[in-house]
Amino acid sequence: MADRAKVLAAIEARLKGKSLSKNFKENIATKWAEKIDTDENIDAYIEDREDILIEASSEADRRATEAATKAKGDTTKKDPDTPPTVPAPEPPKTDDTPAWAKALMQEVQTLKAEKQAQTVQQKVLSDERLKTVPKSYLKGRPLPTSEDEVDSWIEATTTDYKEFAQEMKLQNFGNDTPPSGSGSPTGKVASKAEIEAVGL
Repeated sequence: MADRAKVLAAIEARLKGKSLSKNFKENIATKWAEKIDTDENIDAYIEDREDILIEASSEADRRATEAATKAKGDTTKKDPDTPPTVPAPEPPKTDDTPAWAKALMQEVQTLKAEKQAQTVQQKVLSDERLKTVPKSYLKGRPLPTSEDEVDSWIEATTTDYKEFAQEMKLQNFGNDTPPSGSGSPTGKVASKAEIEAVGL
């Protein structure tokens, strides 16, 4: 077993200028002293393991830098005089759509609206509730163009027609009995002279 003090001295010589704690060096010197047979083998043993010491030193430097950066960040956050970071406003969006494309989109939307209106109107005209209303009564009457208007429009139309039919007494149309006879309201037959006088 090698002398621990000599092992520690050799480690410190190898790590001169490196940032490793005294506690770390003493611990590793104790472990290595137990594994080294004689003091003459100290330098050779440490030289073979120099990369371990350098790696440990680099890790210590990295942790120290990280801790310092974190401490600095915390100080910045807690400083009341530091104004909050405000993100830059987004530039206003410009409409790059060419005029012809806008016109085309407008035309497509118009066609869609017209097609939808036609579909709604077809649905209205085939509705069972309008069976009692003549087509002639609906002629010229503006039809609904959206689904939301269908029920209220049909209800209003059937009510209007019912009132109209009652007012005009449409249920009596065609029920009048024509006068019977030979075509003369009085039943008197005209003479040949009378007919010639009229020019018939």
